[in-house]
Amino acid sequence: LPGRRTAVNLRGLEKAELSVGDVLATPGSLAPSRFLDVELRLLESAPRAMGHNQIVRLLFGTKESYARLHFLDREELEPGAACFAQLKLEEEVAPLPFEPFVIRSYSPMHTIGGGRMLATSSGRLKRNQPEALERLQVLAQNDAVASLDHLLRAAGRTPVNAERLRVDLRLSKSALKNALGHVDTVEVDESLLVHRTVFDALREDIRSELKAFHAANATLRGMTRPELAQALHLDADAPLLTKAMNTLRGANEIGLEKGFVFLASFDPEGAMSDSDKDTLGEIEATFRNGGLTPPMVADVTENDVLRTKLYRLLVSNGTLTPLTAPSRNPTAKNNMAFHKDSLEDAHSRLRGAFGTAPFTTAQAKDLLNISRKFVIPLLEHFDAAGVTKRAGEERVLK
Repeated sequence: LPGRRTAVNLRGLEKAELSVGDVLATPGSLAPSRFLDVELRLLESAPRAMGHNQIVRLLFGTKESYARLHFLDREELEPGAACFAQLKLEEEVAPLPFEPFVIRSYSPMHTIGGGRMLATSSGRLKRNQPEALERLQVLAQNDAVASLDHLLRAAGRTPVNAERLRVDLRLSKSALKNALGHVDTVEVDESLLVHRTVFDALREDIRSELKAFHAANATLRGMTRPELAQALHLDADAPLLTKAMNTLRGANEIGLEKGFVFLASFDPEGAMSDSDKDTLGEIEATFRNGGLTPPMVADVTENDVLRTKLYRLLVSNGTLTPLTAPSRNPTAKNNMAFHKDSLEDAHSRLRGAFGTAPFTTAQAKDLLNISRKFVIPLLEHFDAAGVTKRAGEERVLK
């Protein structure tokens, strides 16, 4: 309490562990740092201008420390003038919200100016950056709503932890809750926030990227998530991307199937020429007619670019399931694909013959009347898809 002495019992601490200027605060309420963003004014009575990188003595509370002065938009500050700046200290300090400070010249020691603490930073601010100055101008207003709005907009697509915002702005939990009630935010994950305008812009970018992809790749079902993330300059597993995709999917604007992301309104076949549709139908019929002994993929695509794209379309929409025939020397030539009707037929026949009783690979081979070349990848696919469960040499249908 200003002007009064207050006694505090600090258990578990020795007197030697405490220093003049230490701060007693609720855990997590302050953000210690060596970098202080400040609003600074030089006294008119100061004997000379202060220069960039000048060392000064900083006094606030009961703390005195040496600090190096960094100007953000000038080389020096004239007597009587004010500016935003950053102070780099020798050790971490934890100032209170808008705590006043005094600066004194290094030598001889005279009071030459002072100001207010605006924020702590994790590192040095770059000079001549309009964004840094704009941030400090907003913070100087001491308006929690304006500060929150600005910080969230400035963070862009990097979600910000709500508790970190509270500490950086040095707000109470109730004050933060009240301020957030006046800022349009989206909760990306637990306690992670982005500004609504940022979120809406990301959703629009997703629509645009998918639209452009469909226009350039009419024979492909859609983009993979890593491809979409790369186009948006995000990590593939970014929670923000998940949130945006989920909201678009919930609104039936995009679809997600077998790892592909696409506009819900996109119809690959509708975008094809009649000739391409005929080729697509011919490729599908070839695999359907192959039944449980389908042709190798290379024999159907014939190393042709268009046929390969149409084959991939059938894979992406779930019509075909690619598998690999067992071989001592696996190559692309060992790749095969089963038509979905053939997989359903095999499942039905196995269910009819064995029910929930265990069966061996040899028994499945005899039942389906196919060689090991086809039955092994077929049963391994059923294992991976959860249709069957393997126990030693036997399997059971789930």
